[in-house]
Amino acid sequence: DWPHLRKVVGHDESLLRDIVAAFCEETPQIWLKLQQAGTAGHREVFERAMHTLKNSLGTVGAAESRDLALRLETQLRETKLIPPPEIYQPLGAAVFALVAELTHYLRTQPAPATINTMPRP
Repeated sequence: DWPHLRKVVGHDESLLRDIVAAFCEETPQIWLKLQQAGTAGHREVFERAMHTLKNSLGTVGAAESRDLALRLETQLRETKLIPPPEIYQPLGAAVFALVAELTHYLRTQPAPATINTMPRP
C-alpha cells in the first residue's frame, strides 16, 4: 500500500527506500526461520518469527498479509500448536510476491537526490 507507506515516512522517499530495502533483505530470512522452526517443531521460535513477520508486513502497509499473519499468530497462541505447512504457506507466497514487487521498485525507481551538507574545506 504505497499511500500508507509514504504517509508513514512523511513522504520522505529516501526513508521509504531504506524501509523497503530492509524489508526485502530481512523478510526472506524471517520466513526461512519460520519454516525451519515449523519443521523442527520449535513453537516459540515459530511464534517469534510469525510475530516479527506480522509487524514487518504492517510496516510496509501489506494489510491483507499482515491480517493473515495475525490470524496465524493468534491461532498459535490459542492452540499452542504450530499449524501444518499448508496452512501458512499461502502467507509465504504472498510475502514473496510482495518482496518481488518491492525489489522491482528499488531497481526501477531512481533514488532521490541527496544534498551534500558537509562544509567545504
